[in-house]
Amino acid sequence: MPDDDDDDEDTPTLYYESEKVLGKLYREIDETAFLREVQGTVHRERRARNVNEGALVLGVWEWLEETIPSNYKWEHCIDDAAELKEA
Repeated sequence: MPDDDDDDEDTPTLYYESEKVLGKLYREIDETAFLREVQGTVHRERRARNVNEGALVLGVWEWLEETIPSNYKWEHCIDDAAELKEA
């Protein structure tokens, strides 16, 4: 005996165009434009963050140079820093 439920999967669901406010608002949404806008915002924020991070790193480096005595030997910290970066 064939399963009648299989026929429902091939038939697309039909929706009526609601004239209510939410129906009109829903139809006004342009998903493609929205996704492009979100993607553009993400790219702009990433670029800004990279610039800010670069400025931050330079600022920290300058502070370190001013604060730490010039005869301080810090080469032994390189391995520890590399391990922290990997974690």
